[in-house]
Amino acid sequence: MNAASFLGEIRSRLSFSTLFWCIVLIAFFVRFWALDLTLYHHDEAVHGWFSYRLFQEGAYEYDPSYHGPFLYYVTAGMFTLFGDSDQVGRILPAAFGLSLLPMVYAIHRLGYLDKRQTLIAGLFLALSPELVYFSRFLRHDMFQLAFTLLVLVALLYYHSSGKLRYAALAGLSAGLGMCCKEDMPILLLIFGIYGLYLLLAR
Repeated sequence: MNAASFLGEIRSRLSFSTLFWCIVLIAFFVRFWALDLTLYHHDEAVHGWFSYRLFQEGAYEYDPSYHGPFLYYVTAGMFTLFGDSDQVGRILPAAFGLSLLPMVYAIHRLGYLDKRQTLIAGLFLALSPELVYFSRFLRHDMFQLAFTLLVLVALLYYHSSGKLRYAALAGLSAGLGMCCKEDMPILLLIFGIYGLYLLLAR
C-alpha cells in the first residue's frame, strides 16, 4: 500500500462524526479524571460549605457576594444523592463544561458552522486550559457559560423553525442563568442589542 492510499484509508475511517466523538471523549477525560486530585480553592471551599449547610440543615440565605442560589441547591442535591466529598462537589461543573460540545454540534446542525469550524471549536472547548480548569472547579462559571450558550442555541433553533418550545427553552435557560449569577442581565442585553440590529438591518 503506497502513502497516498494509506492516507486515503485513514481519511475514510476518520469521518467528521468520529473525529468529533474523539474530541468529546478527550473533553470527558480531562474534565472527570481525578476530580479530587487537588484540594478545594478558597472559592470552592466557600461554595462547598454553603452547599453542605444547605444539605445538612436546609439553611440558605442569598448573598450577592457569593451569587446563587442555583449552584448551592444543585450541589446540595449531589451531596444528598452521592455523599459529600470534594469529588462529588465538582461533578456538575465538569458535566456542564462537557455540555458545551454538544451545543456546538447543535449549532453545526443548523448550518452556522461547517465541519472544520465545528472541529476547531470543539477542540478549543475541549482543551482550553481555562475552560478545563473551571470545569473542574466548584464555582458558577461553567453553569453560567452553559446557560448562555444554551440561550444562543435555543434562539437559533427558534429562528430556524419558529417552534415555541425553543423560545421556552431560551427563556428557561435565561431564568436559570439569573438564578446562577448576576451578570446574566448584561448577557441578555447583548443578545437583545444584536437581535435589534438584525431586525433593523433586515
